[in-house]
Amino acid sequence: MPNWKKVSEEDKKDMIEMFEAGMSVKEVSELTGWAKQTVYEKRRNWKKRRTENNPEVVEEVEQKQEIQTGLENSDYAKSYLAGDPAVVHSSFEISRNIKILSKKTGILYEMDDGDPNEKILKITLADGKQIDIELSMFEKFVDEGVDVFLELKRTA
Repeated sequence: MPNWKKVSEEDKKDMIEMFEAGMSVKEVSELTGWAKQTVYEKRRNWKKRRTENNPEVVEEVEQKQEIQTGLENSDYAKSYLAGDPAVVHSSFEISRNIKILSKKTGILYEMDDGDPNEKILKITLADGKQIDIELSMFEKFVDEGVDVFLELKRTA
């Protein structure tokens, strides 16, 4: 028959303080030395007593968690991102450039955000030579390049 140990009042008070501080069951278990199941039961009892005594406190905590702050959550930001013409008065032109520098070979790959049908990839070799190639052609070239490499390895 197992030898059960009763949780002391001091340990219960410590656990309650930890629960009120927002610590998880795992953290409380590690700090007190009690099994997770024991801590879980104490936490469940603590929550039950807390909701019976102050149901308004639980609702306030839930409401505070729902409120998000920051510029991206403002009404103005939401209207701006939705493209509302009454709000959008910006004179920005956004373009994205992609630069990838290979640490292995020293080759620089660059692509400007231009016409979606004609995406030109600029490849600058380590010696400074530059190659301009359309992205779709580059994809075919790399795919075929792998095949050629494997064929050369096999036959050489």
